[in-house]
Amino acid sequence: NGSLDKHKVEARVFTAWKDGDLFFEDAALQDITNNLARNYDYTFVFEDKELAQLGFTLDMRRPAVLQDVLNQISRSMSNIRFRVEAKTVYVSKISVNNK
Repeated sequence: NGSLDKHKVEARVFTAWKDGDLFFEDAALQDITNNLARNYDYTFVFEDKELAQLGFTLDMRRPAVLQDVLNQISRSMSNIRFRVEAKTVYVSKISVNNK
């Protein structure tokens, strides 16, 4: 329509990668794992589909190994379990009986 709109954005979301950081603000876990899959060459499979939509904020230096990122997420979301088999990461919910 020929008009311009001005919006305030969180620039860190778009520039963190150039500083060697992982930064997601209230992002769906599915979006985070899609990014991790590209950066670390892994496939993620959600065994519990509702986990894919959980909102999560992550701000950390990009580690050399994926397991460091998974450990950080697990510390923040204690009900999530990551099981790595070869180049596939299975994401599941920890039930009270599985602890």
